[in-house]
Amino acid sequence: WYTLGVTEWRIKYRRQMNESDQSANTKSVDSLLNFETVKYFNNEVHEARRYDVALQAYEHAAVKSRTTLATLNEDGSIYLTPVWYIFEDGRFYAETSPSSRKARNVLARPQASIVVDSRRKQGDERWVSASGTAEIISGERFEKIAAKILARYITKTGLEDPRVGPGFSAGGGVAICLTPGSWGSWDFKSLDDQYFGGVLRKTPEKWFHQVD
Repeated sequence: WYTLGVTEWRIKYRRQMNESDQSANTKSVDSLLNFETVKYFNNEVHEARRYDVALQAYEHAAVKSRTTLATLNEDGSIYLTPVWYIFEDGRFYAETSPSSRKARNVLARPQASIVVDSRRKQGDERWVSASGTAEIISGERFEKIAAKILARYITKTGLEDPRVGPGFSAGGGVAICLTPGSWGSWDFKSLDDQYFGGVLRKTPEKWFHQVD
């Protein structure tokens, strides 16, 4: 009964997380359109070289970063889901259920993309994306990865609380491992400095609506 209850609780939680974070998908697409603006100004080479800086930024970013994983459906369409993740040894890892669509997609079509969209405050927006091969990690290796993912997002108090920790730590999951083959990045500071002389970042409330 306990295992069934925890499973139902986790499914309910993930459903609520997906519903509350649907806007992340739209914002990720908006970010990609912003990169098209950079291409218009013939500056894509400069921006591409900045991906290493962006990597350092999101490795240390706050949990407020919104991360979206894309996998390929059987009909060729893209399946997008918000995920919790870690970046380790040059690879992205995201925990999921082995029966989830994204896990089944990776097993059938081992390709994936990810966008980490950091919006900690207005005028400091940045994102990085990666696309490449994907595989499913299970067993003992998964357990180690899952523990690191939980430690990144949940406090020590939360993990040790019997009302919270067991629900997140229940076994039986898998991890999607994405090995990047290509990268993309964008950050507001570079755009502001290069095209607007830094004026936008000084008083962002004057120029932009607050992001919900």
